[in-house]
Amino acid sequence: MKITTTFKEKRFNCKFCDREVNVNDRTYRINPFCSHCYEERLVASGAIDLRGNHQSLQMDVDYSEVVPVDKEKTWCKKE
Repeated sequence: MKITTTFKEKRFNCKFCDREVNVNDRTYRINPFCSHCYEERLVASGAIDLRGNHQSLQMDVDYSEVVPVDKEKTWCKKE
């Protein structure tokens, strides 16, 4: 006998923009934000923009690090 579990979608509100999101409970617990406000969240947090502004450093055989070239280049709003 095969037991399958289905997760029904529920209505939640995004914790950042308060937009209604229809996802299952498990997905909402993992990521309580919607995909529509992704760039707005980056601007609000002051995140460093790594697009064309990064350098990869090889630390060990298994590890590497991505560092920004210009730490002052942050995300800005599109107009």
